[in-house]
Amino acid sequence: MRVQKVNICLIRGLSATNTSYFVQRARSFSSHVTLYKEGCCANGKDLMEVLDLDVRFGDHVTVMTEGEDESHAIVALVALLSGS
Repeated sequence: MRVQKVNICLIRGLSATNTSYFVQRARSFSSHVTLYKEGCCANGKDLMEVLDLDVRFGDHVTVMTEGEDESHAIVALVALLSGS
């Protein structure tokens, strides 16, 4: 299991478009992906759950990956959220 906190640097946060891209990227990995924000969590591969977190620019979220490719998954997803 890998866990990393990240500051959201996407100007529009996880808008519908950005969330769609995040979910597509998360689904490309076999690992389970979970996002946490202020005590709430979402399956990172479920578009509606991620949208329900209402992640905005400047928010802090925690990304957790667990599975075969967890190391690659967390690096890619954190880079996406941090705008790298």
